[in-house]
Amino acid sequence: MRHFLRSWVRIPAMDIICSHCFSLDEAKELHMMGIVDESLSKLTKLIKLQPAHWPVGESDSHWSAQQLSEPYQMRAEMYLTMCDFQSAILNYRKVCSLLPDEDDHFERLAFIYFFYGQVLFDQVRKYYPG
Repeated sequence: MRHFLRSWVRIPAMDIICSHCFSLDEAKELHMMGIVDESLSKLTKLIKLQPAHWPVGESDSHWSAQQLSEPYQMRAEMYLTMCDFQSAILNYRKVCSLLPDEDDHFERLAFIYFFYGQVLFDQVRKYYPG
């Protein structure tokens, strides 16, 4: 029993995240089935298992920025389907900070800001016509 506990306690952080990579696939499947709340929960757990201080690099022992940003991007898109623009913006800002050289994410973030502004503008016009 003592040997089992030692081996369980000494699991490296990278092994923990690798054993939970299925959560990303499960989150995708749940989202496709329309179970958004459970999918968001799995993505949030996955994100919490990836500390911000993990090394990002090209070697096999490092996580690529693309791998680290994928759960944030998925979560942002799910928040958009729920019309939670502020949460979507926060998640896309994180994606943009992880992948500063990819313009597609910045364009998507700009679109979300624009769309959110249009929604707010329409709400104001609804309550204060004229």
